[in-house]
Amino acid sequence: MKFFAKRALSLLNSMFVMEDEYILASFLHPKFKRLLPATPAQKTECYRACRAWLPKGVTTTTTSTTTTVNDENEPPRKKQKSFLEQLMDDEEARVRSTRPGKDEVDLYIEFKVDKDKNYSNPLVFWNDYQRLFPHLSKLACRIFSIPCSSAAVERTFSAAGQVVNQRRSNLDPTSLNDILFLRSIENNKKKTD
Repeated sequence: MKFFAKRALSLLNSMFVMEDEYILASFLHPKFKRLLPATPAQKTECYRACRAWLPKGVTTTTTSTTTTVNDENEPPRKKQKSFLEQLMDDEEARVRSTRPGKDEVDLYIEFKVDKDKNYSNPLVFWNDYQRLFPHLSKLACRIFSIPCSSAAVERTFSAAGQVVNQRRSNLDPTSLNDILFLRSIENNKKKTD
């Protein structure tokens, strides 16, 4: 089974190039913030990009240090982790910070997510902790507002093709926009019912 997991990982690495935006989005997701599959250079670049969003000179004076949990000394677990769970952060792991004045990025790295809360949607996490991480929450909202596909745009073009036909070829663009808007509202009502 380990062979197949390694083979799948190598195939994924050869098929997909990890862009900086993907790594940044992974870091801003509370379950994947340790960036386990990323290289040290990618992690450094990600932290630098996050710090670029912080206003200059904003640090906190918290100087508490935490201990590092060593995953190599843990006994083997009875239940094997799935592939996705291997990429998620371990709830018990913490990172040691050596910087005396910590910024939001350092605090976020050291922040321990509550085990009882399941943040499958990262925007819920950033909404809950917006006061603790005000600048990173704005960055997260900006990053996670990017659609992952163009399917919605393609659906709109398809709907426009159905509305504008031979009989309606001289339809005013504002009228077409209004028709498509009403159609999208009606489709959203059907999905929520």
